[in-house]
Amino acid sequence: GFGKQLAINIPSELNTPDYLGRTLSYMTIGEFRKQPFKPTFIKPARYPKEFMAGVITLPSSIEFLKDTPDDTPALLSNIVDIVSEYRCYIINKKLVGIKHYQGDCRIFPNVQVIDNMINDYKSAPRGYSIDVGILDSGKTILIEVQDGWALGNYGLEADVYARLLTTRWFELTKKA
Repeated sequence: GFGKQLAINIPSELNTPDYLGRTLSYMTIGEFRKQPFKPTFIKPARYPKEFMAGVITLPSSIEFLKDTPDDTPALLSNIVDIVSEYRCYIINKKLVGIKHYQGDCRIFPNVQVIDNMINDYKSAPRGYSIDVGILDSGKTILIEVQDGWALGNYGLEADVYARLLTTRWFELTKKA
């Protein structure tokens, strides 16, 4: 059923409590609307994204989903206190850059945890990114993985970014 389906941005190899640092669940917007209220982070479970991700802290906060059809799949998480976020760029299983994009830039992720994620992500494409967050406790957690054919550049050097995009593009077109 739908509840067992994984979002493309959380690879099965990295879908562990230790990497996630939070509880994820998958359900439709209709199922979510029927749940008893609790503070939740919600984002689309499919690409292209069918609604904007958001934090629902009050029952009235669900208003932004009013036009989203009931059968739309979503990824839900309990709310955790992420104090800093980084995008980690990977080419051919090698970490080639770490760029800050949100929160306190003085709080840096644990690079050993990132290396472990890269090693554990056996089915990874040749070019991709791992977005990580650092909790207020200092723990580095997985936010999501982005495929290298279409990911934002948060300050990675242009030549490295171009190599990541072309590495992934050539991998995709060779399979076609």
